Amino acid sequence: MKLSRIRLKQIIERELSSLTENEVVTKEAEAYYIMTTANLKPIRLDNFDAALTTASSLESIGALISQGTSPEILDALTTNTIEESQTIKEESDGSTKADTQVIVLLGKLLSKLQDIDTSLDYLSSAMTGESPMTIALGQKQLGRFRAPPKKGE
Repeated sequence: MKLSRIRLKQIIERELSSLTENEVVTKEAEAYYIMTTANLKPIRLDNFDAALTTASSLESIGALISQGTSPEILDALTTNTIEESQTIKEESDGSTKADTQVIVLLGKLLSKLQDIDTSLDYLSSAMTGESPMTIALGQKQLGRFRAPPKKGE
């Protein structure tokens, strides 16, 4: 996903404006640098979490440059990516188990519905005089369009 310099600067400015004053750069605090494709100079932030969030946002749109970005930030991004992929894998494993349970339950439900259909065929047989097999085959072939037998047949 390619972004224009103007759009990228808008995103960076929005991220920076969302930071509180305590998170903004002061000369006494430890600084973390983030290099982007939109600026010639790296962005300097004091707060590690703010720097990591900003770097993560920039990385997601392809605007983060590793050269010039603080190694601590790059390490944290790599660690977060590994943890996120493990979490996604664990969630997908959990959903696979849930999917299997749903399939088993649907199979049981389908079996019960077939039993009910067979019971209805026997009730229909008692009322019409047709065999349950004839009723079941007629419904299978014609569905709801199957006409009941005429009296006298």
